[in-house]
Amino acid sequence: MRRKKKKNKPVKVKNTSVNQVPGQVIYVGSKENTSTSLEIIDYNKEKHEVKHTNNINEVFQYRDSEDITWVNVNGLNATEEIEQLGKFYGLHPLILEDIVNTQQRPKIDEYDTYIFMVLKMLYYAEDGELIKEHMSIVLGEKYVLTFQEADGDVFDGIRDRIKNAKGRIRNSGPDYLTYTFIDAIIDNYFIIIETMGLSLIHISEPTRQAEI
Repeated sequence: MRRKKKKNKPVKVKNTSVNQVPGQVIYVGSKENTSTSLEIIDYNKEKHEVKHTNNINEVFQYRDSEDITWVNVNGLNATEEIEQLGKFYGLHPLILEDIVNTQQRPKIDEYDTYIFMVLKMLYYAEDGELIKEHMSIVLGEKYVLTFQEADGDVFDGIRDRIKNAKGRIRNSGPDYLTYTFIDAIIDNYFIIIETMGLSLIHISEPTRQAEI
């Protein structure tokens, strides 16, 4: 008698953004207690300026800057501040919704005056823990906005290149800056793959020796 194959039940993924009105800026994630901070880097060929603040209004003074302005937002649960930033740069409400929804899948949307991207950033913390972060990028004419779940990322090399005018970055536009972000995120994928591969070799080595 032929036995019936047991069907596996589909895994249900909880999505807390279901049934919400589109365009509502409601944080969806697990880091509700993370304080929001801002890092502003304004630069051109000759100079650069770095500012760290918790006051969203300090971004607005760069409205008329002729330089390239990178605004990095750490922490996504302060939705009122993110809405203020969105209004200042004229971002669509659906973009703001995606920025604070950590369950949003990677994508790219092109608008009239800016390009919006969602990525997943992976890196190892100092204690060896694998960190996965929801990451959004807005590329404008003279600015780049980056939104991260918490402090910590894979962009320290980029900060160093801006500070010390290494390579092309200070002589290029915001599109090149955005390219360096994507490049750093993807390069780190390979580092993680290689690290995991080495870990698997170490785990399987005792088993191989036991079989011999």
